[in-house]
Amino acid sequence: MKATVENIISILENAGISADLKTIQGDTKLSKDAGIDSLEIMSVFLGIEEKYGIRIPDQDVDQLETINDIIRYLEDLAHKTDCMDH
Repeated sequence: MKATVENIISILENAGISADLKTIQGDTKLSKDAGIDSLEIMSVFLGIEEKYGIRIPDQDVDQLETINDIIRYLEDLAHKTDCMDH
């Protein structure tokens, strides 16, 4: 499944974050700009892991600040997986 801004925002919504989803764009920093706290961030990443059937190491989570970062990470992961399958 291809990751999109809409998919990630849906995961944010399902995680029950307190931030206003209407203000979140692809380049919005989830912690700094949107005010999503660390517990909510962990819920978001658990939702991403569940939706995409992956495991994101904690050290990678720390580098993923925006939805665009998350999408790039998922695309890179999918590409690496495709390359390993061939």
